[in-house]
Amino acid sequence: MTNKSNTSHTRLVATLFAASTATAVLVYYLSRRTTRSKNVDVDANDDAPPGAKNKENNEDAPETPQETTQETTISDETGKYTGEVKNKQKNGQGTKLYTSGAVYTGEWKNDDKHGYGTYTFVSGSQYIGMFKDGRYHGQGTMVKQNGAKYCGGWVDGKMCGQGKYTFANGSSWSGEWENNQQKGSMF
Repeated sequence: MTNKSNTSHTRLVATLFAASTATAVLVYYLSRRTTRSKNVDVDANDDAPPGAKNKENNEDAPETPQETTQETTISDETGKYTGEVKNKQKNGQGTKLYTSGAVYTGEWKNDDKHGYGTYTFVSGSQYIGMFKDGRYHGQGTMVKQNGAKYCGGWVDGKMCGQGKYTFANGSSWSGEWENNQQKGSMF
């Protein structure tokens, strides 16, 4: 295989991998969405002031209104988000198309990528795994556009803990990582 066709093959594999991952996330999202009730039970006293008694059973009325999650689209200078919103923030499942062309599909918490998701870079590189407070955190896999791949632990956006890095030429290194650096020798 020539270098050009090898690069095309690598891009095709990365594209197919991205499509299957996005499909899995979409199926998960839709299954979660259909199992949740869209109707919110509204009590007669939901608008009552804190400390007010419920007319029907003489119990204290809730002090804060029930939080509801709804699907919506939000556009701002960073891009367009479509997904679940709670308390005017991205919370739950959603997809953001950034103005740069990058895409994130997955879980959100308080406007940050948080939980399982897939981030696809404009270059075609892709991270699939866990996020915490907007950063790679937990187990995840980074597949670079050139075919190199890291699969393992992440802390605050950096390779950390046990992991395996496979270079574009096929050679690999498995072991301990700290702060994006290999610990120990490759050989």
